[in-house]
Amino acid sequence: MKLGTNYRTSPPIHQWCDTVQAQLEVELARLENVKLVVLAGERYRYAVYNSPWEHESP
Repeated sequence: MKLGTNYRTSPPIHQWCDTVQAQLEVELARLENVKLVVLAGERYRYAVYNSPWEHESP
């Protein structure tokens, strides 16, 4: 899956965000007190908006 911002070669951002959230749910399922540091552009930060995990973007 290509993740660039060129719409013709990239999946729609909401689809990509859903995939990332599902992957995070699996990886973080057994962990407590998780705080994510999101090192991504604004468009890609949507993957953690409204998520159950605390997050920050420097």
